[in-house]
Amino acid sequence: MGDIFDNIDKNLFTRTLEDAKKSNINLLQKHKVTSVDFLKKQVFARDLEQDEEKIFNYDQLVISTGATPFIPNMEGIDSRNVYTISKPYIVEKLKNNLDDYKNIAIVGGGFIGVEVAEQLSKYKHLNIDLYHSRDQLLNHVYDSKAAEAAASELKDLGVNIHFSERLKDIVVENGIVKEIITTNRQDK
Repeated sequence: MGDIFDNIDKNLFTRTLEDAKKSNINLLQKHKVTSVDFLKKQVFARDLEQDEEKIFNYDQLVISTGATPFIPNMEGIDSRNVYTISKPYIVEKLKNNLDDYKNIAIVGGGFIGVEVAEQLSKYKHLNIDLYHSRDQLLNHVYDSKAAEAAASELKDLGVNIHFSERLKDIVVENGIVKEIITTNRQDK
């Protein structure tokens, strides 16, 4: 996990083909990875337009399947102190306001939630609570062993993880979230 808050535009968001090229990324569209030979360091992919198999050699393989934030449809979700991490300016806005906060509630234990929790743990004045609706982090991608390792690392960084808790309600006063209510608790 990197310093996404330090290099927002360079490290976190690539939105166009031109952005990828500027970052020295050879972005292949309309290709489907069919297998990976980890010993030979090769990725096998089918070019869906040409209907042919291609082989790509690599030095370091990064599997990046993407992440899209799920935004619950509930009152208060558009409050001034709610941040949906999806665009660089939102990350910048959160970073610029961190001195105003003491308690941070992160809803979701997928890629985005785990990455944000790890990054925010560097700000020692913050109490960070991560709420995840499942019984393990990153449950859509990793097995229980990898998920436990991620949870252990976050706990070592001071992140409080609450498993099997769903966001039920947001209590808002004057456009600012004052507390959240989950299936198991209420936090301010």
